This record gives sequence, C-alpha cells and structure tokens, in this order.
Amino acid sequence: MKKSLTAVNNKVSENLDYSGIIANNIDDNESAKKFIHLFTTVTNTSYIFNFELQNPTKVIFHKYFICHHTSKKKSTNQITERNTGCLSSIDILLKKNNKNTRKNDDYLKYSPPLNASIKIVWTHNHVIDSCDALKFFRTKSEANNVFLEYFKNGLSPSEAKHLHENKLLVQENLCNLLANANINPTMRHVYYLHDEWRKDNFGPDMNLIQTAIVVTPDMKIAQDMKFSREIIFIDSGSSSVDTTNNTITNKLSPSKAGAIPLAIMIHEGQTEESYIGALSLLQNNFPNCFGGMESPLVFMTDDSAAEINSLSKLWPKAKQFLCHFHMCQAEWRWLHDSKNGINLNNRLPLMKMKLQAMYSMSEEEFKNIDSHIKNKAPTNFIKRFKKNSKRQEQHSQTKRLYDKLCSKMIDFNISDLKQMNESTYAISSMTTKNVTYFIDTENGACTCKMRHAGSFCKHQAWIHKHIKEQIPNSHAVTLKERHELAMLALGIEKCPKPTFFLGLKESILSNLEIICETLKQPVNNSEYCENNECITNETTTSNEILNVPQDIDTYTQIRHTDDIINSNISVVQSEWSRLQNMIPTLPEPILDKLGYRLKNITNYSQFASFMYSLSIKSSNINKRRGQIKVQPTSLGHRKKSITRGSRTVVLNLFCTTTP
Repeated sequence: MKKSLTAVNNKVSENLDYSGIIANNIDDNESAKKFIHLFTTVTNTSYIFNFELQNPTKVIFHKYFICHHTSKKKSTNQITERNTGCLSSIDILLKKNNKNTRKNDDYLKYSPPLNASIKIVWTHNHVIDSCDALKFFRTKSEANNVFLEYFKNGLSPSEAKHLHENKLLVQENLCNLLANANINPTMRHVYYLHDEWRKDNFGPDMNLIQTAIVVTPDMKIAQDMKFSREIIFIDSGSSSVDTTNNTITNKLSPSKAGAIPLAIMIHEGQTEESYIGALSLLQNNFPNCFGGMESPLVFMTDDSAAEINSLSKLWPKAKQFLCHFHMCQAEWRWLHDSKNGINLNNRLPLMKMKLQAMYSMSEEEFKNIDSHIKNKAPTNFIKRFKKNSKRQEQHSQTKRLYDKLCSKMIDFNISDLKQMNESTYAISSMTTKNVTYFIDTENGACTCKMRHAGSFCKHQAWIHKHIKEQIPNSHAVTLKERHELAMLALGIEKCPKPTFFLGLKESILSNLEIICETLKQPVNNSEYCENNECITNETTTSNEILNVPQDIDTYTQIRHTDDIINSNISVVQSEWSRLQNMIPTLPEPILDKLGYRLKNITNYSQFASFMYSLSIKSSNINKRRGQIKVQPTSLGHRKKSITRGSRTVVLNLFCTTTP
C-alpha cells in the first residue's frame, strides 16, 4: 500500500489534472478507510464519503469519496470559501476473488491478489499546501480527545486553546502544525467541543437564571449621589454570558470620573417582557436609586423599541432620548448594507449630510440641509431621513435648551463676562467680534458649536476655574468635586476631611464654606442628605463653628490669610493712585506701547497676565548685579603670587621693565 501511495503522490505532484487507476491488495472496509487516511496525510488533502453501491452482487463493495471543498455536507450549494466546487474524487472497488473472476482479471492471480481497483481523479481547483487550505481540515479524533481532557482538568475554551498552541510552538515545523486544523482546531470548533462536553457531563443547558440584578457597595453609594438624578444610560450586550446565553444590561450614570455603574441586570433575551422583568426587579428593591429620587430626568438608550417601551412603562415621567453614537452607527450600517443599493461613492457624502442635519444649530440650517438631501439623495435614503426627522425630539436633547437660551439673551450686547441669573453667564467670543456665548452652569450647556457637539468647551472651563461654579460635565478640579469622588471611591466613613484634598496652591479662604460645612457632617450613612451635600443646621453660628476643637488651627490660618490679602490689596491700590501722577513724565515710545497693551485688556485674566509679565521683567532686571566671575579652571592656572579670588586680575599691558 505504501509503494502505491508513493507512486500516486509522485504522479499527482507532477500533474494537477492527473487521473488514473491503481491496483491494491485492499481486502475489507477497514483497509479502504486506512488507505483514504494515509492518502490524505501524504497529499495534504481531505476526502469525505459521498455514496456506495447498495447490495452489490458481483463485487464486495464499491465506494465513492470526493474532496471536502464541494457542496457535500454544506448548508448551501453556492460557491463559498469552503465550497469551491472541486471535482477531485476517489473511487474504490473491491472485487470478489474466485475462479470465475480470476479468468478475466490478471491482478487477482498475483500473490497476494490485488483485488482492489482505486480510481483517482486529481482535478483540484484550489491550493492544497498553503495555510489557508490547512485551516479547513476536519479535526481528528485524537485532537478532540486532547481538548476533552483539557476541559476535564478545569480549563475554559480559551485557556485550552492557548495551552494547546503553546505545546505546538516548541515542536518542529510549527507553522504547519499551527495552521493545520487536523491538529490545531479552530476556536469555533473548540467552543463546540466544550458545549458537547458540558452537555455530556452536566446535562442539557437549563437557563435557571431568569432575572438577576447585581448592586455592589460602590454602586449603592453611587445611587445616592446627585449626578445619578439626571441622565441614565441603558446599554445591553447581546448574549454576553458564556454558559447561559443571557443578556447583560448596564445602568450607568455620567460623573466627573467617567461613567459610573449603578446596577447590572442579567435577564433572558432582549424582548420587552424580559426588560420589564429586570427593570421592575430593580425598581422594587432600589426604589430611590436615582440620587434619592424615584425617577431620573432622562434615559438615554440606543434605538431599541423593547428598551424604550419598558422604560416608559416603569418610569413615565422620565424623558427618552436616543444616543447620537448609536444613531450614527445604525445609519452607517444601513448605508453599507447591499440590500439598500447605496453606491459606494455616495455613502460618505450621505453620511456627512446626516451628521450636518443632526448637529444643525438652527431650524433654518436644518431646512437647508433637508432641501439639499431631497435634491441629491436616493429615494430610499430620503424616506429614511424623513422617518428619522420625525423623531428629532428624541435625539436632540440640548438643541431645545440652546434655542431657549438664545431666545432669552438675544437682545443683550455683552463684551465681557456677565452673570445673567443664578446659573446663566454671558461671555464674549475671543476669536469673533460681536459674538456672545451663553453658559448654563446648572445643565452644563453652552451655545458654542463645540459644546453643541457634546464636548466640554473652553467657555465652561473658564467659568468653572475662575468663578468656581459647579458644572455637571466638567472635570473634578474643585475641592468639593474631589471630595465627592473620594466619598464615592472610599465610602463616607473612610473618606478624609475636605482639607486633605486641597491643591498645592489652592486657597483655604476660597473654600471656607465647603470646609466648614463638611466638617459638621455626621459620618452616619442614615443622616446623609438626599442631595448628597453636607447639610449644617440653619441656626448654626460662627461661634458654634469655632467651638470645634480640631478646627481652631484651620480657622486661625484662614483669618491670618484673609488679613494678608486685604493688606496687600490696600497697598497696591494706594501705590497705583500715586503712580498715576507720574504718567505724563513717561517718554512717548513707552506711552505708545503701554497704551496699546492696556487697550487690548478686556477681562480679568488678560489684566492678570499683564501684571504678571511686569513682575517677571522687573525681577529679571535685578536678578544679577554682580561682576562677571572667573571660571574655576582659570583660578587653577594662576601663579602662587597672584590672588586666587574669583575676581578678575587687572593686567598691565605696557611693561616698563629694564633689560
């Protein structure tokens, strides 16, 4: 058998379209299977059983094998990556050996008789010796048993795959071993083996977990925070649990430290009934999980009808908004779907028009984009755009707020920062003249384009830094914000006092109200106020605060700092009025430069920068008044009679010595 295999291998390697018949001493069915196995191993091919002759009378058996890159045992007859329509085949015919058959067949007269006729049609239409061809092989039973042993020892599918590949890496010809699916099965096959092993050892899958919620101590602290009252994100992962194929739904709330999980829900499927079961379980066990309130202001989800309907039934007072990211993602997938017939060159321009419509700043701008889409976009895209435009209320959360602010402030002409009410400020643009932006610190909104797209703009950052206003979407840079994040991370009992979180150059005086307010806070969780702020008694006086022993040094330091600041302010004001009388004595060039710089000062930050530059220049002028010193190496070369000080030595260039 080995000699015949070698001869066949030599012929097929020379000619890809080889077809021939060989005689062999195969005498039963097991020998035929052994021949197929050896032949596929030598030639790097794989053949599957096609059919056999039923109830033969003149022969023992007649079997047909075909290349595995055919439509046999495939889900479709169409040409795919695995189904190339290959026509290569092997036909094994085992003849009967008796006196009648030996008369007409000389091969049966051999000793031992060659009673098997094997016809090989070598017409492969694919490569047989590449890594891509090796990965389509069927996994051998020996490799399957190895992985079953891995699972028995407690390894997961990914761990078993990783361990098996590490064993193959230390062997010779490792590239072929890693690519060959006979020895190294694919990850999909490994998961299939693991599922079959679990069914054999633990029975069929029984999804015992219908609905479950997970709330950790950190999540419980976050549920009491003020930021969990506003926007709640609901995000579901499809079939995220490996063994039960359940769905995990995350309930998140934005904070200054990023998205904070408030609860994790595990439920079966993504139907409206399953969402209602999971959310109602959360509502019954944690009714005030939205910062002490029964309902948040806003729920933000993707375009899932099951999620939206279930949330509206359980919390009808909360508003429903769609996430911009998921809206754009759904639109991009729709444009790339071949069923919709969108041309490849038109996909990106249509996506840009969709984004311009989503982030339009006014109703007039939206109408212009709408007319442009009606004139140039395909018909199915126009229908989809009209359908989504009707739901504009759901995915334009901040647009109404911007329009409302602009309508209130349209008659104002403000060149610098001005406080309009308790939570609204007006600030002039630094780049465009006669442009004013309005910032709402309570909702974290600004009328500039950058904030309209969802980013934290520079106008909010300036107000947050200099005015010390609490903005929902700002970074944690103030003392109160850092202290709140510390309570979230460490808990109320383990959290240090607010003075621990003071910055290196941060003034205690500017944070006096927060420090004194928090120091009177009891550490008992039950007395923690629903607004997540440290509430002091309204009748508390300054004398009662001073009676706290551990705060005497802090208060003394605050009063001392206050006296120093007031003294410096009075000195600067008096000296500034004295210098005003000397302005006419300045030269004309200095007056021109000084006047030009003073005209460009329009706000407090520019004035502070101007004064700071004056102080730096004055300090640089008086920084170094001494003479130029001598290098230490020059001192080492001086004669002993010359002083070794650091001053320079005066040389007499006109010597009057006599010869």
